[in-house]
Amino acid sequence: NNDSISFFGNKIKAHNGTFHQRKWSVSDGNIYKDAITYKITITLRGTLEERKAMLNRLFEIFEYDLENQSKGTLYVDDYHIKCNVVSSEESVNSINNSRTDVNIEIYCESQNWIRETTYSLSAGVEQRNVVNSKLYEYRYPYVYSSQKDVINIDNQSVAKADAIIRMFGPCINPFVKIGEIVYQINASLENGEYFDIDTENRTIYKVSRFGDRTNAMMYRSKERSEFFVKIPQGVSVASWGGSYKAEITIVEKRSEPRWS
Repeated sequence: NNDSISFFGNKIKAHNGTFHQRKWSVSDGNIYKDAITYKITITLRGTLEERKAMLNRLFEIFEYDLENQSKGTLYVDDYHIKCNVVSSEESVNSINNSRTDVNIEIYCESQNWIRETTYSLSAGVEQRNVVNSKLYEYRYPYVYSSQKDVINIDNQSVAKADAIIRMFGPCINPFVKIGEIVYQINASLENGEYFDIDTENRTIYKVSRFGDRTNAMMYRSKERSEFFVKIPQGVSVASWGGSYKAEITIVEKRSEPRWS
């Protein structure tokens, strides 16, 4: 419902429990990540009426997602995870009876803490207007060799990471190359439009200046059988045409948020 609450506000504070825990499951020799439930205690302080108001607000925020079968998002530092608060129990604080403790259980169906790091690939050369330009579909990735159109990107995960790649118009047959992998779309974009490539959801959309999304899967380069290749761990060199703007967002996933 686009509502939010901080567990470290002026009259609310989380003081027991931790999100730095993880658990992999083992079954018939297979090791996999399962769901996880975090148990956290938050303490409310204020007058009785103020605490009643906060308790009602907590209930409404948590219950809204459950009733609507939707997930909320929990943020810890630079990481976030999809979740639901599935239970809560209130009691008077054992030390100060003017405070209320709330024990909550946060259920996460997917044990993936996500950090998204975006790298901007700026346009270095003015691009001519592509309106009414004739479009040619290349049978090979059309890659420029200009060394000035190169940046380093860093996947700090312990494994390969998914990515969201966007290329902005105006341009024709734009590409982004990460390491040896070329993500190219053989179609044109006008000013205000962009291509959105999502390796996790395996989608390619053309997004209009008005936000309309059109499936652009048919325009992907078919130079390799698997188009949606993940980003390798560590530092990779990224390049692009240079005459148009692009973005690379690395979607890092961890079983627990990084200590900071």
